[in-house]
Amino acid sequence: TIDEKARVYRKDVDLGVGCRSGEVFPIDEGVTGAVVRAGGPVTFERYADVPRGHIAPGDPRFGHPVIGVPIRVRSTLIGVCVVFGEVEGRTFDEADAKLLELFATHAAVAIANSRLHSAAAERAASITIAAERERSTRDVHDAVGRSVASVLLHLDAARRPARLGDDITVSLDEARSAAVAALDETARAVRGLGPSMLDRYSLEEAIGLELEWATATSDARSQLLVMGDRIPLGPDVTGQLFRMVQEAVSNAAAHAGARSIRVGLVYGTAGVSLIVEDDGRGFDRASRAASAGLGLGGLVARAHQVGGVVQID
Repeated sequence: TIDEKARVYRKDVDLGVGCRSGEVFPIDEGVTGAVVRAGGPVTFERYADVPRGHIAPGDPRFGHPVIGVPIRVRSTLIGVCVVFGEVEGRTFDEADAKLLELFATHAAVAIANSRLHSAAAERAASITIAAERERSTRDVHDAVGRSVASVLLHLDAARRPARLGDDITVSLDEARSAAVAALDETARAVRGLGPSMLDRYSLEEAIGLELEWATATSDARSQLLVMGDRIPLGPDVTGQLFRMVQEAVSNAAAHAGARSIRVGLVYGTAGVSLIVEDDGRGFDRASRAASAGLGLGGLVARAHQVGGVVQID
């Protein structure tokens, strides 16, 4: 096979000749070099006549005839097929060249297909790696962001009694517990595990506990509404829904200064709708969309991962 840009070729396949198979040579050497210069088939009555050949004079094949034809994909030269005569004195003719060119055409198709499959496999592997990297980054962001927000809220709660000289041990203990939880959730996210809360609770129960957290760590009131007949949800759907609730509720409690947070789960015949509503500070959707980071971008990515869509009002 030939690399015209690098001006080299590699002896990839060797059937019964043993002519330094696997090695790489300059493109102007041997039978391959002769084919490249001629731009078509070449024949030699003896290998000894090949310019800069790779078989030594003492080798029996040094006196055997040889023929080479180009292997092309469309007009691109990708290789050369070289055939040795089994005995001295045999002469390759035009009929031999045509037969070998037919073989080279089939070889070109096989090589092109092999390269396409290899490129597709490499692309698929790259996509898989990128998707896993994105998933890990999103999960770590959500786990750490929510837990750090909890730590900050507990520390903020400690400021008021601290200014009055009151005991702040409870608030500090709660902040420490939140930090420990952050380490645990981060480790689970890195390992690709779902939220630990879903190991022990149903989706509705876990959302309820999340809202209790928001109420305990902020001034917000919270409410969970579940409507419709419950349908079975796969673990991936359940995990993504809960992560979306965590992100939205955490933003509302920690950043928006919300006084009221409501979460709704509406089960239908074709799926489930998640509604998160708060009365906190809003934002301009158009300007925010241009700079959406892991927060809003993560919500959209999570929904898409399980075949859903996100609407922001």
